[in-house]
Amino acid sequence: MPGSVVVAAAWGIAALFGWAAVAKVAGWRRWKLALSGYGLPSALADVIAIAVPVAEAGVVVLVAAGSPRIAAAATIALTALFSLAILRARERQGDRLTCGCFGRDRTRDYRQLLVRNAAIVVAAAVVMIGPIVDTGLRAPRTGDLVPVALTALGIGCASLVLWFALAGMRQR
Repeated sequence: MPGSVVVAAAWGIAALFGWAAVAKVAGWRRWKLALSGYGLPSALADVIAIAVPVAEAGVVVLVAAGSPRIAAAATIALTALFSLAILRARERQGDRLTCGCFGRDRTRDYRQLLVRNAAIVVAAAVVMIGPIVDTGLRAPRTGDLVPVALTALGIGCASLVLWFALAGMRQR
C-alpha cells in the first residue's frame, strides 16, 4: 500500500473527527439534546459531552503532530465506544436513534450509524497496517512568518464572522 494512501487516510480521519468536534461545540445544545437520548446518567452525560469533542480534537492533534498510528488507534477505540453506545441506545429506544455526530440531531437507523463507524475503522486500519508515514506539520521558517501570521489572522477573522453569523441565525 503506498504511503500516499496512508497519509490520505490519516488526514481524512483527522478532517472527519475535526468536523465532528467543531460541530459539537458550535451546536452545543443540539449535541447535548442528542446525547440525552442515550439514557446516560446526568453526571456521566455531562462528562461525555465535554470528553467526546476533546477526544475527537485529540485525533486531529495527533495526526498533525506526526503520530498517525496513535491517532488511528485512538480512532478505533473511540469508534468502538461510539458503536457500543449505539447498540446500548438501540435496546432502549429501538432502531431509530438521534446521532448528533456532526452537529445534527436527525434520527437515523442504527445500522447506518454502525456502517459509518465500520468505514471509519477501515480507514484507521489502513493507517495502522500501512507503511510508517510522516503526517506532521512543520514549523514555519523565518521567511514564512509574515504569511503564516496573516493566514492565522485571516482564519481567526473568518471564524469570528462565522460565529457571529451563526449566532445571529439562531436568534431568529
